[in-house]
Amino acid sequence: MVEVIKEKDHTRVVVQITKIGKEVAEMSAVKTNMNEPDETKSIPKGKLQLVTMGGFTFGLRTLEPGWRWSESVKPMVKTESCEVRHIGYVVAGRMGFAMDDGTMLEVGEGDAFDVLPGHDAWTVGSEPVVFVDMISAAEQAKTADDIERRVRELPSGMDSR
Repeated sequence: MVEVIKEKDHTRVVVQITKIGKEVAEMSAVKTNMNEPDETKSIPKGKLQLVTMGGFTFGLRTLEPGWRWSESVKPMVKTESCEVRHIGYVVAGRMGFAMDDGTMLEVGEGDAFDVLPGHDAWTVGSEPVVFVDMISAAEQAKTADDIERRVRELPSGMDSR
C-alpha cells in the first residue's frame, strides 16, 4: 500500500503493482489481459494461461478436440483420476466430466461449474474447449509444471502434444 486518502464519503487506497519485466504503476484499480499472461503452461493437447492480481490467480485453459485427462495427463501424473478441484466458466466449446462415484456432467458455453477432485474429463465435439479456472489455477500451475517436466523426460518422439 502506497497511500490512503480519506475523502468526504469514502476512503481510497492506492497500491503499488509490480509485474516482472513490466513498469511499476501506482493504481487504485488494475486490469490485466489474458492475451499477455503472467505465465503460460503447456500440457499435452492444451495450454494454461495464468494471471494473478489482487491476490487471485485466474487460469484460462484451452483444450484441443480429442483431449482427455485419462489419456493426455494421467500417464504423466500417475494418479487414477484428476486430483484438482475446478470452479470454472466455459467461454467456448463443450466438455464432459465423469466423477469417480459415477456422476456425469457436461458443460458448454456460458455454463459455470464446480467439479471436485476425483474425475476424468474430455472435450466434446470438434471445437476446442476454453474455460476460466477461477479457484484452482495456482494448483493447476503446479500440476502443469510437473507435466511439463515429465514430458521433457519422455524419450524422443513420445511427446503427445
